[in-house]
Amino acid sequence: MKNFLLICVIIVLLPKALVLNAQDMTNKGNLFVYWGYNRSCYTKSDIHFNGQEYDVTFYGVVAKDRPSPLSINYLNITQLSVPQYNFRMGYYLNDRWSLSFGNDHMKYVVQQRQHTEMSGYIQSSSEPKYNGSYLHKDVILDEDLLIFDHTNGLNVLSLDVNYYQPLLQKRKLKIEATIGLGGCFVVTKSNVKMLNIGQDNRFHLSGYTALGNFGLRTYYGKHFFFTAETKGGYVTLPDVLVNGKEPMRASHNFGYLEYYVAVGYRYALLNKIRKIKQRTK
Repeated sequence: MKNFLLICVIIVLLPKALVLNAQDMTNKGNLFVYWGYNRSCYTKSDIHFNGQEYDVTFYGVVAKDRPSPLSINYLNITQLSVPQYNFRMGYYLNDRWSLSFGNDHMKYVVQQRQHTEMSGYIQSSSEPKYNGSYLHKDVILDEDLLIFDHTNGLNVLSLDVNYYQPLLQKRKLKIEATIGLGGCFVVTKSNVKMLNIGQDNRFHLSGYTALGNFGLRTYYGKHFFFTAETKGGYVTLPDVLVNGKEPMRASHNFGYLEYYVAVGYRYALLNKIRKIKQRTK
């Protein structure tokens, strides 16, 4: 009997929940938040290292991302931040514009055994076989020469402004194209070993970025949405830690292209405020 009554209640209420008017589908005054996962690729980079025993530059270094294998970790609440993720929260200023802040957690890994060129000097006590002066010398990046990655990670913290162009709206479904610009700081947690000296360093404000993005956002009902976006930017990192607080630093610049998918939730904050004001009158 209880199950029968529950089914009757659902049958009565469900159609009302699915009927959305124009106000329900509006963006203006809504807060939103989303979580998703990304892949990324990078341009070649010249990486400069400065320390007490060396001052060298590696030219045209190739790096790739490191996505986590598809597993239950993507759904495990305690492991959500292990893969390459995107988190963003923002506010729709009106139906066409939003302001948001978030973190694109990418991973940047210099590929081992690659051929590159090196210029500068080395006077190392840990790896004396590399001692000498170099001018565009062909070298192979072995582990005893260089390990370099931002795997926990390359955290692009950006303040973005986005514009939305409606493409389709039908009942509870709305699709919009979005394009935006942004930028801010880059926080890295870098695993670096130069001539076998270095460590998995702490989180550190290493530089800054400028970026642009475009994509599609699909809303289903008045709360939930799905977004698929591509983002491109340029990162400048003048202050990468090598061995903690010791006076060793790395610096490099590179461009990146990132694509990601995410699921999100929006909340009609402005409507909520209006209702509260009406009740207090």
